Amino acid sequence: MPFSPAMTRVPSLPRMLISLVLLAGGMLAPSPGAGQAAEMCPEGRIQKVRIENGPILDPASLQGRPFEWGWRMVDRLHFQTREAFIRSDLLFQEGTCYHPALLADSERALRGYRFIASASVRGIQDQSGDWTVDVTTRDEWSTQLNLDVSLDGRFLFQGFSVNEINLLGKGITSTLFYSRVDQSRNRGMRLRFPRVLDTHLDGIIAAGKTRTGKFLTLEGSYP
Repeated sequence: MPFSPAMTRVPSLPRMLISLVLLAGGMLAPSPGAGQAAEMCPEGRIQKVRIENGPILDPASLQGRPFEWGWRMVDRLHFQTREAFIRSDLLFQEGTCYHPALLADSERALRGYRFIASASVRGIQDQSGDWTVDVTTRDEWSTQLNLDVSLDGRFLFQGFSVNEINLLGKGITSTLFYSRVDQSRNRGMRLRFPRVLDTHLDGIIAAGKTRTGKFLTLEGSYP
């Protein structure tokens, strides 16, 4: 049959887009066999993840200790790492297959934080072959105060800085600084947010004022 423009029907743009989406969905969707294979866990499945994060000081060790009230106040001033932050750093979750290597890598990652003094990730297998994973951590003191003073003939305050590497217990690094040099005053702050929007992207915000003027910096870094 000869080609005739009148007999050829060109689909509208919306219909073409819908067709392409459906086609792509069909091409990308896993086959039933692949889905069943992915569900198989030769070493068992993780049914529960229990997280226990301890304070920087063991309450039991403070009993009868000199200046006990002071140590307890220090412990309260500390930003305790939140369970959600620890859970988001794990390479597994409830329902996934149990792999010892993932537990070891997760433990290594938690120990890499300067505000976590110790970390342990252990699996306990039940009679059904499934696993409960216990994640136990203990915090480290995360706030640092620096004072800049001069004792050249008289006491002279020249500035300070406060560094917190676990702000709000979310792994946020914050720096607040102030310095005085001759007649100039430098002041500002810097915040580093890990895993912005649950990605591996870190966000950095810095703002302040120095003798050269005001500044505002927005950065992103990817490990």
